Amino acid sequence: APPTPRRKPPPRWKGIVRRMNPAHMLFGPVFQRDVRAGGRKLGLYLTRGGYTLALLAVSAVALIGAWGELDHQQGAAKLQGLQSIVPGITLTLLWFQFILIALAAPAATAPCICDERNKRTLPALLTTPLTPSHLIFANLSSRAVNILILTGVLAPVLLAMRVFGGVEAGIVLAALAITLSTALLGASLGLLASIDARRPAVASTMAHILLAAIFFGPIVVLAIIFSGNVAPPPWAMGLVFLASGPLALGALSVELMDPGGAGLPISVQRIWTTNVAINITLALIVCAAAILRLRARLTAVAKGRTPKAWARMANKKRRKRRKKTKGSAATEPRSTQDDEQEQLADHIREVSNRPILWRELRQPLFRSLVFRLLLYVGLPLFLIWFGLIADIREEPRYFVPTVIAVFVFVFIGATASAQTITAEREGRTWEEILTTRLSAFEILVPKILAALRRQWPLAAFAILYLGLLGVGRGDLSPVASLAFLAIMGAALTFLATVGAAASLVCKKSSTAGMLSIAVPLAIWAGLPLMVGLLSAWFNDAADSIGNVLFASHPLMMCISGVAGSMIDEHDYMEFQLAGDDVGLAGYAILVAANVLFYLLLSSGVLFACIKCFNPLAGRSS
Repeated sequence: APPTPRRKPPPRWKGIVRRMNPAHMLFGPVFQRDVRAGGRKLGLYLTRGGYTLALLAVSAVALIGAWGELDHQQGAAKLQGLQSIVPGITLTLLWFQFILIALAAPAATAPCICDERNKRTLPALLTTPLTPSHLIFANLSSRAVNILILTGVLAPVLLAMRVFGGVEAGIVLAALAITLSTALLGASLGLLASIDARRPAVASTMAHILLAAIFFGPIVVLAIIFSGNVAPPPWAMGLVFLASGPLALGALSVELMDPGGAGLPISVQRIWTTNVAINITLALIVCAAAILRLRARLTAVAKGRTPKAWARMANKKRRKRRKKTKGSAATEPRSTQDDEQEQLADHIREVSNRPILWRELRQPLFRSLVFRLLLYVGLPLFLIWFGLIADIREEPRYFVPTVIAVFVFVFIGATASAQTITAEREGRTWEEILTTRLSAFEILVPKILAALRRQWPLAAFAILYLGLLGVGRGDLSPVASLAFLAIMGAALTFLATVGAAASLVCKKSSTAGMLSIAVPLAIWAGLPLMVGLLSAWFNDAADSIGNVLFASHPLMMCISGVAGSMIDEHDYMEFQLAGDDVGLAGYAILVAANVLFYLLLSSGVLFACIKCFNPLAGRSS
């Protein structure tokens, strides 16, 4: 029989066209694996259910609070009053969703490449026909499905509230478009950070920082350029609104509350459409950068190269070992036994009676070079310019850096402490720690102290900026820096304890990081919002409740301390609360009560973690 003719392989351009098919890139095998495997996980259902319940709770509280204001009205007057309060409820839900989605999107994609590297399955991807573009876009689309579902949960509620009137469907859809485009940008940043980060929590933190830089970078640049008494031109303000997602949503909020009377530099429709286009364009640019970076990483893995960061660390340790060997080299001849003992001594170190604390205190504060540059170079330069060079009035000169410092270090404190135990699990050293005789107290407390150790820039800010600059220029009293140190020290201790608890409960560092951020967000933002919405039901007790919440809020107490410490023509200092003013003695008592409250709360969380340590950690006894 004649031989069967061999089929001619298809042209190469057909394979390239097939691989460039958007359906094949977005919904390929990686997408199928993640969606099918994720759909069977309990955490996914808990996330969706918890998010839905949180939205329903906020909606119910807002409606109850608004109904209390209309309790004295009847009939048509109540319906008209309800029409006037529906925009406020809509704005509350839109901003609540925007903040949660902006925080959740980078955390959803941060583990994508990190998990592959930690599971040592990244070289296995080289044996598949998948390209870096397939990996990036498929991971992005699989995570975007859950984000799309979470965003779509709120749409029926908001559209149903249009029955009462006062809200246009176009504004609701525009706000949802801004939220989705922001989520797409945040998810792309999470993928880019996941390629070089060692742990998902580090990648999530870097993605959040980059997203915040995109949000507020144009505002800072505009403030630097027009720092004097010259007002920025309308076109510059328009560019800031176009580039920042929160400002675009703020423009929609103004249009919703006061249609036609917003006084914005450009139209609202142009603001939100351009912002959505900018977010999608930036997301595509970030995805392209992620594809190039992942291609370089896979090429290095295929050639057996060590990643640059690890190579730098290995070379640094090798140089230290050589210097130590040269410095301790003796002139007299040494025997072979002495050489063997010296080599053995190089590999044996005495770690004292507290090995966890010994190791944690010798870890670098921040491994990421970008993060260290931002914290050690960018933030000090901004403070020097803002405090000494810029032509700014006294109040903003100290208020703005105080607010920035509080937000930065609360975020660092929440995310850094969330890696205490999950990092051990991901590094496969947690089982070794559990086999030792160390108690739960000896494991958890050093982890919390290590998280607090990373907050030393907080003390430097309070001493150098509020202390030396404010007191040296005669603008502030030393009370401001002392109160700032005490209040934020107690608050960060609470955050470190909550992060350790979240790290003990959650298996992944990204999930623990989101939980450790959600707890202070619920206490310091959600609780005051709930009380404010229900203020109509409290009647005469509203001022007292407001003062209690104000005294327990770290940011409000720090701002009150800075404002009350301003030196003016008066000989006394007044510190403003939610509804009353107190003197120096009263403010000192409130600061002591605030510190004691958060220290007791931290002790309670730590006590609960110690009691539940064995079942949560997987230790038998």
